[in-house]
Amino acid sequence: MLAGFDRVNFQILTVFRGMHKAGYFKVKPRPFAALSLRLRGMGAFYINGEKLISNAGDLLYIPADVAYEVEYSVNEIIVVHLSECNYHKPFIARAQNQKAAEMQFYKLLDAWTHNCSVYLAKSYIYSILDMFSDHPN
Repeated sequence: MLAGFDRVNFQILTVFRGMHKAGYFKVKPRPFAALSLRLRGMGAFYINGEKLISNAGDLLYIPADVAYEVEYSVNEIIVVHLSECNYHKPFIARAQNQKAAEMQFYKLLDAWTHNCSVYLAKSYIYSILDMFSDHPN
């Protein structure tokens, strides 16, 4: 599962809820990292020769400057785009408490959408990372 997030740093670029249509897509390297929670649907990601399957309830992280290919079913996500993130390994993880993790994403989305403090939004991200980490809760 996840490790090393106690030293992660980042800046938030945007937070939004979005949908993907079904299909196969090639994605060029982007200058930002993406941290997302899949609300429904599935995505099969091919990153650096590794296949990562993301289903509803999964947390997905794709670092900046990484090209990948993905095959989607129709799906919905809440995604955070991060700059200056010092974590460079893609991963998929599942929280022990799916409902609590989903609620944290909704709180993050609400905080970002309503122009709350960036520190509050960052605190939700750290809380989310903690929920998906490999230490006992």
